[in-house]
Amino acid sequence: ASINNMVDKMMKSSTWHRHFSVSNMDINKNSTTVDPEKHYKQLIFYNSLKDTTFPVLIPILTHSISENNITYSILKKELMKGAFGNEYILKIEDNEHTYTWFSLVDIGIKEFIKQYKRGINEKSVDWRFVIDFLTPKFEAIIRDIVLLTGGVINTADEKGESLILLDQLLRSPDLLKVFNEDDMMLFKQTFTREGMNIRNDVAHGFLKPVHYTETKAILIFICILRLNKYSYYELKNNMDK
Repeated sequence: ASINNMVDKMMKSSTWHRHFSVSNMDINKNSTTVDPEKHYKQLIFYNSLKDTTFPVLIPILTHSISENNITYSILKKELMKGAFGNEYILKIEDNEHTYTWFSLVDIGIKEFIKQYKRGINEKSVDWRFVIDFLTPKFEAIIRDIVLLTGGVINTADEKGESLILLDQLLRSPDLLKVFNEDDMMLFKQTFTREGMNIRNDVAHGFLKPVHYTETKAILIFICILRLNKYSYYELKNNMDK
């Protein structure tokens, strides 16, 4: 069952949320009232990570990296075969520059593999660069995907035009052309205020060394890899033409 279905059942069978409110405390100890449905989603997501996902994922990831089945070179080769290898044009003044999604994330992925290997070898690990570097790159690629699928990435008011930020981008219905419900849950619980709020904490410099955990780094790494699902959407679109 999906997390959304589980939440629906809990909301129907429980009555406490009709009588009590839920408050969450952020990294700066600011307390905010949380919608009970979002609280249930967060609770189920964290519990599934702790009890189901990570106990399976961590041994596989550890074995694959220690045996060099997952390396920077292998990931680069595989990702460059799909959407991460597509060239996009960026215009700066009168000049055109090309970039790929892989060129956005390359050194972050390389650092993830390096730090994970250090952990396997029981050496000190520092996840700061991985988390700080890959978080805005995730947002950049999501913005490209929203635009490529026909969505809106800008908003305008009396002050002018500005880019839509990640929380709102992840509410774009166009992303559902590429990602399923579980993908969207992972993205929102990892990066937005519905969950860990990593994007906000990185953007505003709220994270201290103690906050840069392996859990955050792995979730961000998985989110980056999950973006490659755009390759299948692109392939299907090309076949339908």
